Amino acid sequence: MEQRAPRDVRMRLVEVVGRDVIAADAVTLYLAAPGTRQAPASYVPGQHTTLALPVGGNILYRTYSLCSDGQTSRPWEIAVKRQHGGAVSTFLCEQAQIGTIVRASKPEGAFTLPRPLRPDMPLVFVAAGSGIAPIYGILRSLARLAPSARPRVQLHYASSSYADALFADELDGLDPPHRWLHSWHYLADEGGELSAPAVLRKTAPLTTGAHWYVCGPGSLKRDMVEALAQVRVPARNIHVEVFGNEVDLLPTVADSAPMASRIRLADSGAMLETRPGETLLAALERHDYAPPYDCRAGTCGVCRLRMVAGHVRNPGAGDLTPAERAARYVLACVAQPLGEVTLATAEPRRAEGLRVQSGSRTALTLTLRVWAAAAAIALYAGAVHLAQSASQAAHQTSAGTAPATSQPTPKRGTGASSITTTPTLTVPTTTTGVS
Repeated sequence: MEQRAPRDVRMRLVEVVGRDVIAADAVTLYLAAPGTRQAPASYVPGQHTTLALPVGGNILYRTYSLCSDGQTSRPWEIAVKRQHGGAVSTFLCEQAQIGTIVRASKPEGAFTLPRPLRPDMPLVFVAAGSGIAPIYGILRSLARLAPSARPRVQLHYASSSYADALFADELDGLDPPHRWLHSWHYLADEGGELSAPAVLRKTAPLTTGAHWYVCGPGSLKRDMVEALAQVRVPARNIHVEVFGNEVDLLPTVADSAPMASRIRLADSGAMLETRPGETLLAALERHDYAPPYDCRAGTCGVCRLRMVAGHVRNPGAGDLTPAERAARYVLACVAQPLGEVTLATAEPRRAEGLRVQSGSRTALTLTLRVWAAAAAIALYAGAVHLAQSASQAAHQTSAGTAPATSQPTPKRGTGASSITTTPTLTVPTTTTGVS
């Protein structure tokens, strides 16, 4: 199985242009291109973006699903529910106000509607907690379709109470006559329990012909996928996403204390020392490798690497398929080596002079800009020198003397012709914990 090619995250500046309280300890933030009310980039409802947030002197990365309906003339919308002890969710709920500027990646993800979408194609959405966010965006896009183009839709949504349910009133307002959207709320304070058997009882006879969308904790995803496979729902009709930081971490060795370990790269034979509690991604970056990554929270699956030998704590769930897990792929941003671990490969070492510390794409950009400025200055200086030489030659010719000529002497090695790089700027990152 081939490792995915690295993807350029391409962070961009976005501005908070609106803020709504949508439930107990939860807000919707509206993000736009700075100085506008337009989406920072195009997207498809159901996709997600990764935010880089300045919290406590660090840059913290968190992934949030977009809950807006795909119109680029309007801001992105994300839903943030405060997590107990969560640094990022607390920052976004309390400190992110209108005018706050943060960085965000281009939206991506495959948790989107089938193309083409047909009115005879039933859709079933199953969500728990914050997992409703991408589904709400998809439902809003369906509400904008002409009635004759809308498919039949079911929504099964679990939350601790109606007051804690995100977008509860908005969901009820999408289709009050229930012409195309039929919803079931599973409220824990009223004894409701969202389970695969309960959902399947309500979907017959649509079950096997429907497209299924499941978003929530890893346990919900596993239970629903197993149940749908048992009733022979085609795998191509099952769409799952483990939302944000609710991803389940499945330790290979339970309750193992962090330890200093080693990473061996099978393709090169390189042996890299790791620090206690350090993830594979952080260790590889510290040793000047550049594995691909995006969310740095174990949810997007971009950082997958294949493990040839050894064991890790928290191999990750993300969007790893059963076949990838069987082939011993792990998510480098959350997997911590336990003893010696052998990886099939890592990204090639960066070119000398382009060293970028862990997570710091800014340093590379600044270095390249300095090089470009230096080259421009050198070019300008050369042009001035040539202009002066030409002027001097013309003056000597007019005076009846021949200009002196000389052959340039080739220079080798370093010296005036060598390139000097600037020191690397380090941006500290923290990627663990629920926040």
